[in-house]
Amino acid sequence: MPAISFKVDDVAAMTETLTAAGARLVRGPEEGPHEVRSVLRDPAGNPFILYAGRK
Repeated sequence: MPAISFKVDDVAAMTETLTAAGARLVRGPEEGPHEVRSVLRDPAGNPFILYAGRK
């Protein structure tokens, strides 16, 4: 299933904000070799990804 990705400054903070607003957390936040990311679903069930480059 395709998913849209959003680059954000702070994945953990935005994940918290969006889950409080009704998004469902699927995975993360997780640190990978190149980025930090979370996978979520909106209230309609559509997946989306939040990511930020590693600092």
